[in-house]
Amino acid sequence: MKRSETIIIESVLYQDLFGTNPSLAKEYGTTEITIQFPKKKKELVDFMSYDARKDIFRCYEIKVSMNDFRSKAAKSWYGNYNYLVLSRDLYMQQSLEKWKEQVPKHVGIIFVNADAEYKHKKVVKRPEYIDIPKEEKELLKRSLIRTLFYQNDKNRKKGVII
Repeated sequence: MKRSETIIIESVLYQDLFGTNPSLAKEYGTTEITIQFPKKKKELVDFMSYDARKDIFRCYEIKVSMNDFRSKAAKSWYGNYNYLVLSRDLYMQQSLEKWKEQVPKHVGIIFVNADAEYKHKKVVKRPEYIDIPKEEKELLKRSLIRTLFYQNDKNRKKGVII
């Protein structure tokens, strides 16, 4: 079961994709994308978005506790731009410099204020662009489409009209 902070962070990331009007989305994305790499085990990206106009993927690793951050679970940064997304409370547990030391140089850092009245995100370290080989981009596209299909099917079975 997801923690409430994780759900809030996901909703803030969704909101960034389309503002107040989903029909005006400039990027498409979702949560919990499973990527099956050839000759590797499956990996889960917490949140991924794709900008089809620019052919750009963004991958977000969401962490809401220090135990979660320090766990042995893979941190899945496979996008052109990659981010560590922290709850504000977790971000405040150490300095920005300390956070920078604990992530690869190319990874950006965002914190999300999960206050019930005022939800927003702040980019405190910008990511560096990473070029992704064409075959990997195709794998990411297939993974995103497959995940969106399964999520849509799951909602349809629950009676949620999409």
